Amino acid sequence: MIMESFKINATYPFLVWIATIALVAPLLVVSHGLFFVEDYSRSAGDFSWIMLIPFGMVLSLPVLIINYLIFYFLTKKGIKALGVKLILCITSISGILLTFHIIGGLTEYTFDILYSVSVVLPSFLFRVFQVKKAI
Repeated sequence: MIMESFKINATYPFLVWIATIALVAPLLVVSHGLFFVEDYSRSAGDFSWIMLIPFGMVLSLPVLIINYLIFYFLTKKGIKALGVKLILCITSISGILLTFHIIGGLTEYTFDILYSVSVVLPSFLFRVFQVKKAI
Protein backbone atom coordinates (compact mmCIF):
# COMPACT_ATOMS: atom_id res chain seq x y z
CA MET A 1 0.00 0.00 0.00
CA ILE A 2 1.38 3.38 -1.01
CA MET A 3 0.68 6.27 1.31
CA GLU A 4 1.07 9.85 0.25
CA SER A 5 1.96 12.66 2.58
CA PHE A 6 2.51 16.30 1.84
CA LYS A 7 5.47 18.42 2.72
CA ILE A 8 5.40 22.23 2.62
CA ASN A 9 7.47 23.58 -0.25
CA ALA A 10 9.28 26.30 1.71
CA THR A 11 10.81 27.66 -1.49
CA TYR A 12 7.43 28.48 -3.07
CA PRO A 13 7.41 32.23 -2.25
CA PHE A 14 10.99 32.59 -3.49
CA LEU A 15 10.32 30.64 -6.70
CA VAL A 16 7.32 32.83 -7.52
CA TRP A 17 9.32 35.97 -6.68
CA ILE A 18 12.31 35.03 -8.87
CA ALA A 19 10.16 33.85 -11.77
CA THR A 20 8.09 37.05 -11.61
CA ILE A 21 10.99 39.49 -11.32
CA ALA A 22 13.61 37.82 -13.51
CA LEU A 23 11.48 36.29 -16.24
CA VAL A 24 7.76 36.96 -16.56
CA ALA A 25 7.55 40.69 -15.74
CA PRO A 26 10.48 41.77 -17.95
CA LEU A 27 9.20 39.54 -20.75
CA LEU A 28 5.71 41.07 -20.56
CA VAL A 29 7.03 44.65 -20.32
CA VAL A 30 9.40 44.24 -23.27
CA SER A 31 6.73 42.42 -25.32
CA HIS A 32 4.28 45.21 -24.58
CA GLY A 33 6.84 47.75 -25.73
CA LEU A 34 7.60 45.87 -28.94
CA PHE A 35 3.98 45.33 -29.92
CA PHE A 36 2.16 48.39 -28.57
CA VAL A 37 4.65 51.29 -28.42
CA GLU A 38 5.40 52.88 -31.78
CA ASP A 39 8.95 54.14 -31.17
CA TYR A 40 10.13 51.22 -29.02
CA SER A 41 13.45 49.84 -30.25
CA ARG A 42 15.38 46.66 -29.52
CA SER A 43 18.03 48.63 -27.62
CA ALA A 44 15.32 50.09 -25.40
CA GLY A 45 14.04 46.55 -24.82
CA ASP A 46 17.51 45.31 -23.87
CA PHE A 47 17.97 48.27 -21.52
CA SER A 48 14.54 47.70 -19.99
CA TRP A 49 15.33 44.05 -19.34
CA ILE A 50 18.63 44.90 -17.65
CA MET A 51 17.09 47.64 -15.49
CA LEU A 52 13.83 45.91 -14.57
CA ILE A 53 15.43 42.94 -12.84
CA PRO A 54 17.61 44.68 -10.21
CA PHE A 55 15.10 47.45 -9.50
CA GLY A 56 12.27 44.94 -9.36
CA MET A 57 14.18 42.81 -6.87
CA VAL A 58 14.95 45.71 -4.56
CA LEU A 59 11.49 47.27 -4.73
CA SER A 60 9.73 43.95 -4.18
CA LEU A 61 11.72 42.78 -1.15
CA PRO A 62 9.16 44.08 1.40
CA VAL A 63 6.38 42.20 -0.39
CA LEU A 64 8.52 39.05 -0.52
CA ILE A 65 9.05 39.21 3.24
CA ILE A 66 5.36 39.79 3.90
CA ASN A 67 4.40 36.99 1.51
CA TYR A 68 6.81 34.56 3.15
CA LEU A 69 5.36 35.30 6.59
CA ILE A 70 1.80 34.89 5.27
CA PHE A 71 2.84 31.69 3.47
CA TYR A 72 4.34 30.27 6.63
CA PHE A 73 1.24 31.12 8.68
CA LEU A 74 -1.25 29.78 6.11
CA THR A 75 0.58 26.51 5.50
CA LYS A 76 0.95 25.86 9.23
CA LYS A 77 -2.79 26.46 9.64
CA GLY A 78 -3.49 23.80 7.01
CA ILE A 79 -4.99 26.10 4.36
CA LYS A 80 -5.32 24.33 1.00
CA ALA A 81 -2.86 25.16 -1.78
CA LEU A 82 -5.39 27.09 -3.87
CA GLY A 83 -6.28 29.30 -0.90
CA VAL A 84 -2.60 29.97 -0.18
CA LYS A 85 -1.96 30.87 -3.82
CA LEU A 86 -4.97 33.19 -4.05
CA ILE A 87 -4.13 35.01 -0.82
CA LEU A 88 -0.49 35.45 -1.85
CA CYS A 89 -1.57 36.71 -5.29
CA ILE A 90 -3.84 39.28 -3.69
CA THR A 91 -1.06 40.35 -1.32
CA SER A 92 1.43 40.58 -4.18
CA ILE A 93 -0.89 42.59 -6.43
CA SER A 94 -1.66 44.95 -3.53
CA GLY A 95 2.09 45.35 -3.00
CA ILE A 96 2.62 46.07 -6.70
CA LEU A 97 -0.09 48.73 -6.74
CA LEU A 98 1.24 50.30 -3.54
CA THR A 99 4.83 50.28 -4.82
CA PHE A 100 3.89 51.96 -8.10
CA HIS A 101 1.81 54.49 -6.17
CA ILE A 102 4.74 55.28 -3.85
CA ILE A 103 7.34 55.65 -6.60
CA GLY A 104 4.85 57.70 -8.60
CA GLY A 105 5.42 59.01 -12.07
CA LEU A 106 3.38 56.29 -13.72
CA THR A 107 0.16 57.91 -14.79
CA GLU A 108 -1.08 54.95 -16.79
CA TYR A 109 -2.00 51.54 -15.46
CA THR A 110 0.02 49.54 -18.01
CA PHE A 111 2.75 48.56 -15.55
CA ASP A 112 0.22 47.79 -12.83
CA ILE A 113 -1.55 45.36 -15.14
CA LEU A 114 1.62 43.81 -16.58
CA TYR A 115 3.20 43.21 -13.19
CA SER A 116 -0.05 41.93 -11.71
CA VAL A 117 -0.39 39.39 -14.51
CA SER A 118 3.28 38.49 -14.10
CA VAL A 119 2.63 37.47 -10.47
CA VAL A 120 -0.40 35.34 -11.22
CA LEU A 121 1.29 33.19 -13.89
CA PRO A 122 4.16 31.80 -11.76
CA SER A 123 1.92 31.57 -8.69
CA PHE A 124 -0.02 28.78 -10.35
CA LEU A 125 3.02 27.19 -11.98
CA PHE A 126 4.77 26.13 -8.76
CA ARG A 127 3.50 23.82 -6.03
CA VAL A 128 2.81 24.91 -2.45
CA PHE A 129 3.06 21.33 -1.23
CA GLN A 130 5.33 18.53 -2.39
CA VAL A 131 4.03 14.98 -2.41
CA LYS A 132 6.07 12.43 -0.49
CA LYS A 133 5.26 8.81 -1.25
CA ALA A 134 5.90 6.17 1.36
CA ILE A 135 5.48 2.45 0.89
